[in-house]
Amino acid sequence: MEISVDTGNKQMKTLNETFTSGVYQSDVPPSTGKNADFMRFNGKYYILTEERGTYMRDKTKNDRYYWLTLFAIGKELERMEADGRIEYQKDKTYSLDLLVGLPPAHFGDLKNSFQKYFKRNGENVVFVYHGRSWNIRIQRAYVFAQGYAAAVTVFADIKVYPKALVIDIGGLTADYIMIRKGAADIHVSDSLESGVIILYQKIKKVCMGKFDTLIEESDVDAILQNREKVDEIYDPEIIKTVKEEARKFVSDFLGSFRELQIDLKTCYVIFIGGGAMLLREMIEESDLIKKHMFIEDVNANAKGYELLYRAIKASKK
Repeated sequence: MEISVDTGNKQMKTLNETFTSGVYQSDVPPSTGKNADFMRFNGKYYILTEERGTYMRDKTKNDRYYWLTLFAIGKELERMEADGRIEYQKDKTYSLDLLVGLPPAHFGDLKNSFQKYFKRNGENVVFVYHGRSWNIRIQRAYVFAQGYAAAVTVFADIKVYPKALVIDIGGLTADYIMIRKGAADIHVSDSLESGVIILYQKIKKVCMGKFDTLIEESDVDAILQNREKVDEIYDPEIIKTVKEEARKFVSDFLGSFRELQIDLKTCYVIFIGGGAMLLREMIEESDLIKKHMFIEDVNANAKGYELLYRAIKASKK
């Protein structure tokens, strides 16, 4: 049995689930009771929150992402049970292969420590989720390159191009990796501190200075996604300012690739990640790109991990 988990800075994603990468530890169960999403592990309670944690280049430095991954595993086990793929048994040990990913720029440095972090020497791990005890053992942890994994989900569309550049715009970072004739070129990859949280912070500062108005990230999302009733809620000048700042952000971001000796006009550019979807209107307006596509599925990396895992398994038969 395999479970695929994309450990993002802003969101955790599995094949079927997406939730904010925010969790806190408590000695007592949450006061919100049934409305809270929590688990019990090693005598402590862990509660999911919409408030994400701080950025961590090396997610093995503390146990936050281990706790979040246990939540992801619990959610996927419940989905498997609901689909009839497994039967819940309290005393059973569920052995699984865990499929995770790292940004291409950190892959070589952190792959081994990431595997050890999740495997925990193959020991049994017991946690209680939604009132039921799950006993799991992570037999193997497979680590794949984020971005490339998402591109694998549309491999048939991109393998014919001499060069394709995958750009994954997340909350805190933007990662890129070059793909040449379908093969990842890890030497042309990096993780840039150009996630949309930088844009949020800039917009908050500008709107406070110009309009004496507190703008939250959810307000920025609503405006950039042109949601219904936006014109009735926000002042036209605020809407204009938010979109202007977003256009500047996209122009600076895409322009930075020339400094990296990458011409986006000579690549098939594949945009993925929640940040790319948020900024899609501005990206498509840009004259700095030519042939491009958007992978809209936010779970694409998790799905790509599974495809790569199956390819590994098939090659060993």
